[in-house]
Amino acid sequence: MVKIRLPSSISEVIREKVPDADLKLMKLDTSSLESVRQFAAEFLDQENRLDILILNAGIRAPLERTITDDGLELTMATNHYGHFLLTMLLLDLIIRSQPSRIVVVSSTGHLLSKIDLQDTTYENKGHYKSFLVYCDSKLANVLFAKALAKKLSGTGTKLPCSAKPSNNKVTHSTTIFLLLGVTTYALHPGAVRTEIMRDAKGVWTLLACAFRCCVCIKNPKEGAQTTIHCAVDEKLAHESGKYYQDCKPARVNKLAKNEKLVHDFYQHSLEVTKAHDPMVLK
Repeated sequence: MVKIRLPSSISEVIREKVPDADLKLMKLDTSSLESVRQFAAEFLDQENRLDILILNAGIRAPLERTITDDGLELTMATNHYGHFLLTMLLLDLIIRSQPSRIVVVSSTGHLLSKIDLQDTTYENKGHYKSFLVYCDSKLANVLFAKALAKKLSGTGTKLPCSAKPSNNKVTHSTTIFLLLGVTTYALHPGAVRTEIMRDAKGVWTLLACAFRCCVCIKNPKEGAQTTIHCAVDEKLAHESGKYYQDCKPARVNKLAKNEKLVHDFYQHSLEVTKAHDPMVLK
């Protein structure tokens, strides 16, 4: 299942490279809570399992503060609240499909965030700082993945596992189990050549120029590797709630280590999206 904004042409592009691809394309605008609800209803009506959910939709923040029809700041709505509501609506199916994974595409920009739960529409911020709003939305992604990991811990079934314990000592009496359930991951894909910088202005123009000049910038295939790693690598089956970069765990904003903030932001997101919580957050 591929979630895209304009499904008409993307199937042709994919089938040029993978002629036998089994695709079902559906339109989804994560900046609109109504669009998210419509998508989820249609998906649940057609599908009976969901093994991997990759939350990748995103925009850079506009230079001017923009409010959606739902009364939300556009960047936070697109990059976080839409993802949050979608996950809540599909979570029962994801749990029934276990072992399953939820992958949230964030950014290293989350390290610069000092998110304020009291003003996520930025009406009290004075000067609207576009780049920092984007960074806040990316920290929201990391907080969401961590909250889900805690929420979903213990949803799985114990099965024999070939992995060694942390002390690397295995005896004939040692029984090792892997708790297969729903696991979550957040990640930074790297600086990737995509269309997110199209029509860039202001501070985004400087960043776009820096991206073009940077020798370490990734092409789309390279930029997808950490997402793929989190989605399918069997070595990560026993990990949940971590943040990755270049296919390995990476440093996170210290705010992401604040358990109260993780919990409070999850509850805040429930209230903002008016989502039903399928499980009680532990």
